Amino acid sequence: MDRSGRVTTLRVARRPFPIPGMPSSSSSSSSSSDAAGAAKEERKAPSPEELPLVSEDKIELALQQQRKQQMKVLCENAPVWEYQTVRVPLEQLAKVSRQIQRQLEREVQQQLLLLQNLPKRQTKEKLDANQLASALEAILTRLQSIRSKLEDIKQVEKKLITKSIQRCKHLSSISALALPAEGKGALEKQHKEIWNWHRTRLDRMIAEYMARKGCIKAARLIVTDSNLQDLVDVDVYQTLQQISESLTKQNCQPALKWCAENRLRLKKINNNIEFNLRVQEFMELVKKQERKQAIEYAQKNLTPFVLLSSSSSLGVSSSSLSSSMSLSSSMSRSLGSSVGNLAKSSSDSAGASTSLIDDPEEAKRNMKLLQRALASLSVPVSLIASPQNPYRDMFCEERWTTLRQQFEKCFFDANCFNPNPLLTSNLAFGIPALKTKKCGKEYNRNCPTCQKNFKRLGSRLPYALKASTKIVCRLSGRLMNEDNPPMVLPNGQVYSLQALQQMALENGGEIICPISQKQFPFSQVTKAFIV
Repeated sequence: MDRSGRVTTLRVARRPFPIPGMPSSSSSSSSSSDAAGAAKEERKAPSPEELPLVSEDKIELALQQQRKQQMKVLCENAPVWEYQTVRVPLEQLAKVSRQIQRQLEREVQQQLLLLQNLPKRQTKEKLDANQLASALEAILTRLQSIRSKLEDIKQVEKKLITKSIQRCKHLSSISALALPAEGKGALEKQHKEIWNWHRTRLDRMIAEYMARKGCIKAARLIVTDSNLQDLVDVDVYQTLQQISESLTKQNCQPALKWCAENRLRLKKINNNIEFNLRVQEFMELVKKQERKQAIEYAQKNLTPFVLLSSSSSLGVSSSSLSSSMSLSSSMSRSLGSSVGNLAKSSSDSAGASTSLIDDPEEAKRNMKLLQRALASLSVPVSLIASPQNPYRDMFCEERWTTLRQQFEKCFFDANCFNPNPLLTSNLAFGIPALKTKKCGKEYNRNCPTCQKNFKRLGSRLPYALKASTKIVCRLSGRLMNEDNPPMVLPNGQVYSLQALQQMALENGGEIICPISQKQFPFSQVTKAFIV
């Protein structure tokens, strides 16, 4: 049987199924013997007055068992992909704590130094009482401003802690709802609460997806309407959108500022996005033919990425650079001295420079890119876009697109976001469970994977591994097995026995086919046998 409900590989025995409470449509010819007539009377199905249909209590009991199974599945599988939901506010809290700790230590140390030097200053400059009072007043004013700033940071931390608590409560509430409820009213209430929880989760995933794709206003509308202020990090995505837009406009400053604020985190996850941004700014100076400024920029901002913490320099030499360039010798000589000065100054200041890396392999990779960037200084303006330019990849505009994609990935890793949105991850796992080999070849309006949008999303997804075939009634959603066998209507449509019994109970023994809207007496229902 395919998913449309029609029988394709079933052999149907066209004989009446003895349903309690319904007359049989079979008629037997008269027998000449009294024994055969008596046997015929015994085989005759009882009338509705003699045997009733299945009671409402049994049907309600089956429905309760089905709902309990559904609730168990929903509650057990809900928190699988919720690592991001819990981790993001905690990571932001740690980031704020680190920043305020460094800033507080620096500010307090400066004020203490001023306070300690005040007696020496009084002796040297011979300050009077008013001048001393003014100096102390300045120190006190600065400390008070630090205190007010700490109060603001305290409110930010309090907000992040509240977010974490609300998210933990939200995720843990589904486990409490998994406990079995007794009684019809309690079960209905529990079932409603579980579906409300999943509806909230769906709204949260949609809002997160919209914010991740840059639709900040739409995401905020969903968050406001569904009261998800503590469950969705729209502000974080807005920060990413602003930086991405600046990179699209070929401006690295907002991204570099973010890297400076998160340098420890980037070092922990071993990400090299700051060096790539610095190289891109260097290349923009080269494009403008500002070679002197470019070399000064490289000496100040690029050498820390090729110096190890052990103060060993990996600076490029003028001879190796000149040998790597295949352009005019006069250009190589003019640039060789400048680059040689860059390498020499890097080596001389290795002990004083602050290294930003500890990994020798990373330093070697940075050195290779730095060599290509410095070698591009020798390319004339007329050869920048030429196919003969060996450093054409350093000048192409596609570097900005690649840089923006690298930064977005780095931003997600630094803030502990999932690589893909929660919505697409859940769809990617849900679609293969419904996808069959007929999807795409035959259209079925009742199949989600046959719909236009889901079909496009699931085109590259695999089929679900089905070790055994299970037939589900499309009328009741219950499994058809030996206790609930498939039944065939005269028009060929197949439904489960329990669903047809319930329909006959509500319609006075009549069956109304949901597909063709035709009406049949229950006695014409026949049992389907799978071979």
